[in-house]
Amino acid sequence: MEIEKDFGGVLEERETLTKGSKHYLMETAKWSSYFGIVGFIGAGLMAIFSLFAGTMFSSLSKINPAMSSMPGAAGTGFSAMITFVYLLLALLYFFPSLYLFKSGKALKAGLKMDDPNQIEEGLKNMKSNFKFWGIFSIIIIAIYGLIFLIGMAGAAFS
Repeated sequence: MEIEKDFGGVLEERETLTKGSKHYLMETAKWSSYFGIVGFIGAGLMAIFSLFAGTMFSSLSKINPAMSSMPGAAGTGFSAMITFVYLLLALLYFFPSLYLFKSGKALKAGLKMDDPNQIEEGLKNMKSNFKFWGIFSIIIIAIYGLIFLIGMAGAAFS
């Protein structure tokens, strides 16, 4: 079994869950589904906002003279950039929400029908959610470190 290799053969082949384990997994499944749905709504709202963000910033530059005097700050390029950034954020937000929703759905079905394959699928999707956020966190920390180093180099040479 491939999973046993990861744990050095320590795992035993037991497919039983205690009542308490099933209860906690069902609670986790409900919250997982809930946060998946909230994530879908958030990603959808971000995508909708991104479509209107460009128009809003263009309108603001016409209304506010301070914004229109800044070269290119509220122009077409800035509006397109805001639209792109929010669409990218919506896309980034969508995938962990999908993992959470699929996890909750599979866990609930597996626990109700006592199907270990469904439970395994639910846990696999939950792992994918945590893996996504782990990789995302590493990337953000690396970007922060890079910004810090560039700032320090800029301060040293100024």
